[in-house]
Amino acid sequence: MANPYDTLGVTQKATQEEIKAAYHRLAKKYHPDLNNQDPEKVPIFQKVNIAYELLSDQQLRQKYDDGLIDAFGKIVKKKEFHQQDYSFDSAAFYEAIKRELNRRKHEKNRQEKPIDFNYTLKLTWMEAIKGCKKDLNIGGVKESFSIPAGVTDGQTITFKGRGDDTGKNVHLKIFVATHDMFAREGNNIILNFPITIKEAISGGTIDIPTIHGKVSIRMAPNIKSGTLLKLKGKGILDLKTHEYGDQYTYIQMVLPKEITPEFKTTIEALEDKYPYNPRGAEMKKE
Repeated sequence: MANPYDTLGVTQKATQEEIKAAYHRLAKKYHPDLNNQDPEKVPIFQKVNIAYELLSDQQLRQKYDDGLIDAFGKIVKKKEFHQQDYSFDSAAFYEAIKRELNRRKHEKNRQEKPIDFNYTLKLTWMEAIKGCKKDLNIGGVKESFSIPAGVTDGQTITFKGRGDDTGKNVHLKIFVATHDMFAREGNNIILNFPITIKEAISGGTIDIPTIHGKVSIRMAPNIKSGTLLKLKGKGILDLKTHEYGDQYTYIQMVLPKEITPEFKTTIEALEDKYPYNPRGAEMKKE
């Protein structure tokens, strides 16, 4: 095992801040998760990690400088320390890694900082439906995250190895705002579509909004309020099946926001001339 100062590329007089900065630089360069698991970089990263584990602890660093322990943190006699062979023995190296990590885990009594980053991310309804890209500051590093289409409110998305230069995971808990027109049920879209009295009686071509754009349909005359129109394939893309959901459009006949005296008189006159009972005989039964 090489001199840990040489491994990190610092001098024996380096400050703790310089040692930490050197480690972060090398970890980013050699971390397997950031290098497509390159087998040539694994032993280099492990050597860097062991060197930092020793030098980041001031007590262990002092013991090493005094010749009381070797580069693995193992106690040695002073005469043995001066006669160390610094050639790299891979078998001994990996065994030393295992011993050192286990020892430190018990020594610190599991008081290490949390491994991963946890953030909340607020999305508009349409961002959640169609997917989007978001830039976030993770541990002081600006990272761009691709949010997949179809995420739901309260869902947590994990991005592995995307937390700063140490390769930590990033967990994003998603919160989705509501939409003024659309609602969601699974991969299906729900829309209450308002029409006028004239459109309900006469029918005709109407443009219905969907998340994919407007769709023109021919509406039959004398359509009842509450009628369901199913628009197949106009829902949300399912990333597992690669199929789209549907849009369920409910027709709602709506009166004007302001009822003028003329409008009221006209409607009353029409009903007097052409009376009808929408509740029918069944509603009269006790």
